[in-house]
Amino acid sequence: MKHNLFVAVLFIAVATTTAKAQISFRTDYFGSSEYKDDDTEETMGKGSAISYSGDLNIPLYTKIHDNNQATMWTINAGATYVNLTNKQFKEERAINQILNLYAGLSFTAPISKNWSVIASVGVGVYSPYSQFSKITKDHILSNVGLLFVRSIRPNFQVGGGIAVNNSFGYPMAFPALYIHWFTNGNINVDISAIDGFKGKIMYNLNKHIDIGLCMDVTGEMALLEKNRKKIMFSHQYLVAGILAEFSLSKKINVPVTLGMNGMRMTEYSNRTLKAMFSSSGPSGYFDVSLYVSAGLQIDF
Repeated sequence: MKHNLFVAVLFIAVATTTAKAQISFRTDYFGSSEYKDDDTEETMGKGSAISYSGDLNIPLYTKIHDNNQATMWTINAGATYVNLTNKQFKEERAINQILNLYAGLSFTAPISKNWSVIASVGVGVYSPYSQFSKITKDHILSNVGLLFVRSIRPNFQVGGGIAVNNSFGYPMAFPALYIHWFTNGNINVDISAIDGFKGKIMYNLNKHIDIGLCMDVTGEMALLEKNRKKIMFSHQYLVAGILAEFSLSKKINVPVTLGMNGMRMTEYSNRTLKAMFSSSGPSGYFDVSLYVSAGLQIDF
């Protein structure tokens, strides 16, 4: 499997901004399935995974302009821990755990009637260890992002720009994409390509329950050393299912998803520019499996 450019941009904290403080927690479970080699389709083992994540957004300053555009300074922080249960592997094709941490500062401001700019700076930890004592400077990436966003309609925004990080040991710029479309009513659609891809279509049953379909494409990564080489391990997945969102109050929301993991991919790749466009290490995928997710979102 060729190294996906999406993975290289995934960890760049070009964060969305919100006018209210928000904290969220989520647990994702990927059921057991066979792991197959990308090239030979040979079964190499089997495995499952469970992840725990939390995110925090705190607006430091917000000003709403007459045209409903906003100027905002926002702090973004979060953490994800993934435990991969790998069994009967003939060789090491997937690490056992991933810890991702990030913290950043983002700025949003209008530059014209239909255009705005989003700038961000941050730092992240991408480690194969859960113990903080084992985290070194080699697991840390800094990043800077700059996006220009056009409001085509009040509910439809597209944009692009660049994101700079030191994933290869030196600063490099990558393209960054921003898409956000949503609708309001009894049937709501929300699609975004900001940090991976997230899409859902929901039907409002009553003031406490929304139910619908969702699909996410996202993942995690870890920086490590193997055979005295600095490499990256990526863990990507596509999940889809039935999503129910329970509003316990105006500020507390509980999303629950039951569905399928379409494919859970892993790859080792060198931290070189060449590795961005061709495979440089073992790669494969876990086959289709059960997927269950539950979360808690609190607005302040």
